[in-house]
Amino acid sequence: MYTMYTMAFNGVYKSYTINNLDLNEYCVKNPASTFFLKLDTNTYDGLYLAGDVLVVDKSLSGNSNCWAIVNINGELCFRKIIVSHGNMYVHDENKNHIPININNMDTFEVWGVVTNVIRKLI
Repeated sequence: MYTMYTMAFNGVYKSYTINNLDLNEYCVKNPASTFFLKLDTNTYDGLYLAGDVLVVDKSLSGNSNCWAIVNINGELCFRKIIVSHGNMYVHDENKNHIPININNMDTFEVWGVVTNVIRKLI
């Protein structure tokens, strides 16, 4: 048995409708330092999916709980940055993996911070 629900958007759609949307204006704050990267795999938590386009700003420095493109020993990775008790860690959100303390890395650099995600739904 199914129950039908109707959602009223009376008047709401008129005030929130965007006629002309420029994604560069909406997503890009620093054009000279912004890049678009396409994910080739899902993240472990399912928050980001293969095919998502990440808007990455290289002018921003990573802060705690942001997602970023990081260079770990010469390999670019998509990781969440965690700052705790004065230490910085990166994590892929896999519950079976522990966060990696970047102090243990030979080289580490925040290559860019993910500011937006563009996702196709259909």
